[in-house]
Amino acid sequence: LNYKGKMKQIEIKVRKYKGEKLVCDKFLVNYNPDIIDNVEAKEYIMMIHCDYSGVAFKPFTHPKFTKYIGVSKYVSDVFTNITGIPAETCYNPIDIEIPKVKKKDGLHIIYAGRLTSEKNGVLIDRLREKLDKAGVNYDLTIYTNQRVFFDSPNVIIREPKLDLTKEMAEATFTLITSKHEAYCFSAVESLVLGTPLICTDLPVFKEI
Repeated sequence: LNYKGKMKQIEIKVRKYKGEKLVCDKFLVNYNPDIIDNVEAKEYIMMIHCDYSGVAFKPFTHPKFTKYIGVSKYVSDVFTNITGIPAETCYNPIDIEIPKVKKKDGLHIIYAGRLTSEKNGVLIDRLREKLDKAGVNYDLTIYTNQRVFFDSPNVIIREPKLDLTKEMAEATFTLITSKHEAYCFSAVESLVLGTPLICTDLPVFKEI
């Protein structure tokens, strides 16, 4: 855990919830607070990890919540505009060791993530098509566990990895095609590693 520049290890106990009553100092929840009535806490905190302007459902609220915290100022403002409830902002912390690598020669693009509708994977194929038609010498490596096919020898599909620090640091660009993002840890990680982004024109990317 990196807190105000100091590293320390802490032990966190994890257990499966089985419907019992819980007593704690701080109750933090993300999205559905359906167990909140079974919890007795000094503070009830809703973490806002969703851009509610781009989804079909409304933000979850509850009279017991004492604080609402968004992972970016953008999602905090969206939440407040929809609900009228003030929300604080607390960015996700990042503490990564920057590997000593050199950028590869040529154009190397990396994409890591789901290829679902909200991630707007069709833009990846449009980019691939434009690069191929222009005769650009490039490779686009996509890390995903989904079965996908792109009609180009320059697109490489690989199994996802928990740690892509080295690969991201070596890349020319990180590609992010999302329709909506509340924060986007990949974008922050890429910039920390000195790799610029090719990304969609979203408010949170301007904020980052």
